[in-house]
Amino acid sequence: MVLRGCDEQFSANSSQVNDAERRLAGQHIFIDRLRASGKDTRSAEKALEVMRDILRDLYLARSLLRRKGVPRKGAPDAPPRISKAASRR
Repeated sequence: MVLRGCDEQFSANSSQVNDAERRLAGQHIFIDRLRASGKDTRSAEKALEVMRDILRDLYLARSLLRRKGVPRKGAPDAPPRISKAASRR
């Protein structure tokens, strides 16, 4: 069962995760360019750590939303039941 509102929150979270991942990749490129030009990267690396923390929090929020009942993309609403015999294999 999917709770009302959770799927909208999950969608918003997914958008935020995609944006944060894109920004993180861009920051890596920026740091590489600074390093290649011999410039100081400390400030950019600190910003990268903040970005990682934000992304980590977004992943945690996604995990909590899934526990509330938001299925993964393409997954059925209810997990399939596995017999005891099959689970021992």
